[in-house]
Formats: sequence, structure tokens, C-alpha cells
Amino acid sequence: MQAMNRAIAAAERYTSNLAPLAEKTTGLATYLYLPTLGALAVVTYAFVLETGVSTSSTMHMQMLVVLGMIMALALALALWRAKDDVLYYAVVGFNRVVVNLYFRKLDTAGNVDAIPSQGPVLLIGNHQNQFMDGLLLTALAPRKVRLLTAAKSLHRPIVGSFAKGLGCIPVTRPKDVAFVGSGSLRLDTNAGEVIGSAGASFSSELAPGSSIATKAFTATVVEVLADDRAKVSRVAFKGSAESDENVKSLAPAADTPAAYKVIPKLDHSQMFSEVFEQLASGECVGLFPEGGSHDNTHLLPLKAGVALMALGALEKFPDLAITIVPVGFHYYAGSKFRSKAVVNYGDPLVISGAEWRSEFASAKRETVGKLLGMVEDALRSVTLNVPDEDFLDFVLVTKRLYTPPNVVLTPSQNLELTRRFAVGLQREDLLHDEAILDVRRRVAAYADLCRRHGYSPMSATSVATRSLYGLRAIPYLVVVATASLLALVPGIVLNMPVGLLARSLAHAHAAKAKAESSVKLHGRDVIASYKLIVGVVAMPIWFITVLLGLLVFSPLTWTQVVILAFLMPLYSWVGVMFTEQTFLWSKSVYPLLLRILPSYRAEEAVLARMRNELAGHIRQLIEDYDKGGFAENERIVPLKVLQGADDYDGWIEETN
Repeated sequence: MQAMNRAIAAAERYTSNLAPLAEKTTGLATYLYLPTLGALAVVTYAFVLETGVSTSSTMHMQMLVVLGMIMALALALALWRAKDDVLYYAVVGFNRVVVNLYFRKLDTAGNVDAIPSQGPVLLIGNHQNQFMDGLLLTALAPRKVRLLTAAKSLHRPIVGSFAKGLGCIPVTRPKDVAFVGSGSLRLDTNAGEVIGSAGASFSSELAPGSSIATKAFTATVVEVLADDRAKVSRVAFKGSAESDENVKSLAPAADTPAAYKVIPKLDHSQMFSEVFEQLASGECVGLFPEGGSHDNTHLLPLKAGVALMALGALEKFPDLAITIVPVGFHYYAGSKFRSKAVVNYGDPLVISGAEWRSEFASAKRETVGKLLGMVEDALRSVTLNVPDEDFLDFVLVTKRLYTPPNVVLTPSQNLELTRRFAVGLQREDLLHDEAILDVRRRVAAYADLCRRHGYSPMSATSVATRSLYGLRAIPYLVVVATASLLALVPGIVLNMPVGLLARSLAHAHAAKAKAESSVKLHGRDVIASYKLIVGVVAMPIWFITVLLGLLVFSPLTWTQVVILAFLMPLYSWVGVMFTEQTFLWSKSVYPLLLRILPSYRAEEAVLARMRNELAGHIRQLIEDYDKGGFAENERIVPLKVLQGADDYDGWIEETN
């Protein structure tokens, strides 16, 4: 009986250990009949051995085969019944691999415990990196997230498969269904009508509720009167209202015949209904309220949908308490492979109670606007919002100079300090302040001088040194970089062709995306996503091509090629790591070599003094203008650290 008792104890431990794991990872806790069946099989087999029903090896093997088949069938049935969860977590697992491969450093900041483990949640984020934002949102979330995504994306070959695996909720966007109308039209402002040309087909292309857009105006169709006449309302002339991304135009004036686009009236009731049901079921829904991705340095106007979702669900299910969690995505050269990213979680906003429901019932528009304003404030608290890229550079370099070199900030502290600088430097009383303008000019000159010396102004730090500091490191860096390059030749062969192809196609796609959008500055928001798409498709094809080439043109045997096939992904990854490190080493060698020249050392000394003087001036200026705005316990860099900061009158080095 000892074997029987040991088997029963092992089965109990197996079942009890698997239950919480299944519940945490794949939602299979409801299918625990599988481990129970496994325990029963173990007990049965132990009983057979104990009682000596059969001791032959053949009988043992037959029993193992039968038990294995039963377990396999039970596992297949369990996985099938939970296929949605299994597929979701498989995709999320792949997402985690992808984001950790793409980013050299990926941090979380802010209120990292903001997402509750249970209950209805709306995750809202800024949208500055197309599909990468969704990858990060799902990969880092501690629970399952149902993303809202453009219905158009579900039909794309690669993206669509992943979106379906994640169970994304499709949203039809106006820009995706807009089409060029037949002929041309002009606006009759007196009659409140649009008049079509001879080729117009208003009867078949327009309908009440649809919109029309030209370069001069947009309008909503009220009634189609004829093939060439339609009554319109809500006429908005260019410059008088926010222009929508889907609005493209071709004519200079409203009363001049112009080409136009038609945006059909959309019915989002099914999408809203699904979101309501998900929230009522206690699920987590993720969305990007700006609508589409962009590469601006500030938030775009938020769409009202996020407020309608929360208030509509609250109206339909009065007992709900919906948690809205803002998530800020911060990318540092995010369009480049092996760049850095920080995901910043803000404090949750809880919407519940009869007060919200009564306000929404009596004044829908005002209540939606009120909640939308709260959502925007929450998003602004976790994102940087500055007018342009030049101002962003000013903020980042100024913050870097303000922070003493010996102070190491956490990701949360770094983001919060940067946000405070962005907000403070945009104060109305400081925008035209002569002292601030002078600092901005000096910071720009310092940044330009840093770049001319091969340093990034965001990472250059002055240090106390001897005159030839670092020169002794040159032989070491040269040897290491050379050896690494030689060792990386196979890795370069594996990775470089796909990398060059992905880079080329991604930049071409960015140019196309910019041309088709009215909100993108450079189209950089699509580059990272397109690189990933190309890489996912091209890398396996290239690996297979290399393996076939080795099989045909090299003396390697089938067995050796098969072994190499399993090793290639690992070697490719090692190649990425070594290439990255070699690049960093190579960047260090150039300024060190220049440091041999006395004239260069003299210029670098000037740069170091310039940095130190500017850093001290900025710290003093901030203290003068802050006027005790932050208590000592609220300060990110303590005052005594700033007052005792010594940046030294030495040389410059670059920290990564």
C-alpha cells in the first residue's frame, strides 16, 4: 500500500499546484478534470503495480500507451474548449518576445499596480507607434486585454491574424470607408445645399447622415434632393474647426466646383454593444482615444468614444464601477531597432454611481464632455505634451543639464521630472521671458557643439579627468571591436539582409503614410510596426534560403543542416546582441582617437566648462522661478544635492 499512498499524495500535489497556475496563465482552471484524470491514471497504474496484476514489461508498456492516449485526448479537449484563451496567451507570449527583441531597454514607470486584477477596466493610451502600442499594452498588462482595433487591420495578412488571436474588437473608422465622389460639387451657402456637376451621382453615393469633404469645407448631408443637389448642415469651413484625418481635398473655395470625398454614415452600435458586454463581464478593454497613430509631440484631440463607452456601460448596467487607467507610451528613437521605451501608468479613474447615470440621462453631451476632459487630464499626466520637436529637445537637454551627473533617476522619476520641465517651461508667463529665451539659445548652442564632437546632448556628462583621460582605453576598445566584428560575420550574414530590407520598406511605407495623412509629421509612427511585419515574414524565408544553400553548395550533411536550423535563431539573437555592443564600442573609439589632438582636447575642455556653467545657471534659474512650488519631500532631486552638485571642470563622456 505504500506505493498507492505515494501515488495518491503525488496526484494531490500535482492537482493543487496546477490549479493556480492554470487560473493565472490560461484560464483553464475550469477544466481541472484534466489533472484529476491524470491523478486517477497515476493511482490506477500504481494499483496495478502494487497488486501484481501484471509485472511483464509488455503489460507495463501497454498500460503506459493507454494512459498516454487518455491524457492526450483529455488535453486536446481541454485546449479546444479553452482555445480562445490558449490562442490569446500564445500571441501575448510572442508579443513579449518581440518587444524584448526590438527594444534594448524596456521599463515601466508610474503606478505600475494601477490595473486591478478583477473588474471592468478601460485601458487608454496615447498612440504614437501604430501596432507597437498594442503589442506593449497586451504584453505588459497583468491580465487579458481586449483591444479595439481598426476593422481594416483585421483583413491585413499578418496583422489581422495576430489581432484575431488577441480577440480584438473591430472598429470601422470613417477614413477607412471614405471614397472619392463622382464628378465635383460646390456649396450654395444661401440655400444650404451642395450643387453637383454633370457627372455627380448624389442619389447613389450620398445618404442622410453621410458627410462630404473638400479642401474648403466639410458638411453633413440632411437630404438628397436629386443626382446633383443635396441639402446639408453642420458646414465647417477650413480653419474654423478641427479637420479630420480622413478629410482630403482638392479645391480652393467652397463656391468653386471641387472634387470631394464621401464619408458614409457609420453604425457603431454593434461595437459599443460588445464593449458594454465585455465591461459587464468584468473584462479589460484597451483603446487609443486619439483615433489613429501619429508622430506629433503632443496628444491629438480625443474622440468621444471612450466617454460614451464608460457612460453607456454604466447606463446599461447600473451596478458597474468602471476603472479607467491612463497609459503613456514613451519612445526614445522608437523607429530604430534596439531603441528604448518606457510605459508609464497613471492613477486610475473610477466611474460609478447614480450621479453619473443621472447626469448622462439628462445632459448627454455635457456629461460626455466632462468625462472626456477628465480622461484627457489623466492621459496628459502620463505623457509629454510640447508644441514641436525643437521645444522637446529644449526640454530634454535642459532636464539633463539640471540633473547632477551623480544622481541616478528611476524611470518614474525621470519621466516625472521631464514632464514637470515640459509643463513649467510652457507657463504663459515664461514663454516670452527673456531669461528663459536666453537659456533656450544657450542650450541650443550647447547641443549643437555636443553633436559636432560626436556626443548626444541628452547623454553627455562632464567628468573630472586628466588631460588624456580615456586614451589608455583605445587599444582595448579597438581590439574588442575588431574581434567582435570578425566573430559577427556569420551573424551579419543572417541578420543584415533582412534588416536592410525591413529598413528600406519601412521608410517607404512611412513616406506613403505621411502623404495619406493630415496629422502625421514624418510618418515615423509606422516605421517600427512595419519593420516587425517585414521581419516576421522575411526572416524565416531568409533562414530557409540559407539552409537550402548550405545543403546544395556546402559539404554539410542533412543531419548537420537540421541541427544548424535549430541553432540559427539563437545565433541570430547572439548576433544582434554583439552587433549592438560593437556599435556602442565603435562610437566610443572615435572621440577617444580625436582626443589625441591637443586642439580637440582644448575644444572639449571648452565644451565641459560650457556645460558646467549652463547647468549651474539652469539650476539657479529653476529655483528662482519655482519659488518653493514643491516641498522638499515632493522634489525629485533634493535641494541639498543640487546645491552641493559639482559637475567638475573636466572632459566629456557619454553615458548610455
